[in-house]
Amino acid sequence: MKRVLTGIIIVILILIVLPYVMVPSVIHESISTTSSTTQRSAQRYLLDDHQWPSWWPRSPSKVIRGLSATRYFYYNGYAFRLSQQFMSGIELTSDHSLDSIKNLITIVPISKDTVKLVWEFQEKSSFNPITRFQQYNKAKRLKKDVGGIIQALATFLNDDLNTYGITISRTTITDSFLVATKTILKDEPAIADIYQQVDVLKQYASASGAQVTNAPMLNKRRIDSSQIEMMVALPINKALSGKGSIIYRELPAGKLLVAEVQGGPARVREAFRQLENYLVEHKYESPAIPFESLVTNRQQESDTTKWVTRIYYPIF
Repeated sequence: MKRVLTGIIIVILILIVLPYVMVPSVIHESISTTSSTTQRSAQRYLLDDHQWPSWWPRSPSKVIRGLSATRYFYYNGYAFRLSQQFMSGIELTSDHSLDSIKNLITIVPISKDTVKLVWEFQEKSSFNPITRFQQYNKAKRLKKDVGGIIQALATFLNDDLNTYGITISRTTITDSFLVATKTILKDEPAIADIYQQVDVLKQYASASGAQVTNAPMLNKRRIDSSQIEMMVALPINKALSGKGSIIYRELPAGKLLVAEVQGGPARVREAFRQLENYLVEHKYESPAIPFESLVTNRQQESDTTKWVTRIYYPIF
């Protein structure tokens, strides 16, 4: 009987001591993941909780009793809210039942187009062995759940279509021989203005024994409030000398950002704006003017929603 009693006492003592051995005085958990994006893009979508619905992982929403009408985002039984912003990350409050836990998500730049998203949680352990063990299990579960959240953000940020609204790729210059014209207009060029110059260039290329190798190219630049410079170019397969108002240009070898969009002028303007944001956020510089490649013949297709335009932005 004494042996049984002694054994029971030993087991009880082990169960009491075990939480103090297994669980440190300060519970610290962290998890990280990388994303192929810039620091600015990550800040834009993490620091502003109005952007969270675009990337927050799907999870059955449910009301947790005792919570106020604060802006909450639900995931696996937790209610998360933004409690503080920093330049490099946020303080995230996680509410579950009657518990409220503060933890950090930090953006760490790895390179100009790669960041690490780091989650950290720290809590002082209770002296109560049962509470101490509960805290440990809670931290492990929170780590798993927040891991799902930051992975959802990383996956979202990996896709330029999510962050810039267009798919952006990098390529090299292949159409290096160009013939072009420049025209000064009072208003935005009409379709007739553009294709009048395209016809002039086609006639010159044909008469000179050159072949057109790609779609017409267009660049527009506002000189002042009353003048717009329109440059129309055609890629050709050999060098020419130019003639009169027709200019010959040879593009130097280099790199390009490329985005293909479908839609009218407003869609093209927005794509240019996003490409310029991409340049700034990825710390590129442009050695030459960007241009539109008019993939769809605007004279043959009047429906602007069907127009396909490929935008090229030289970079280094």
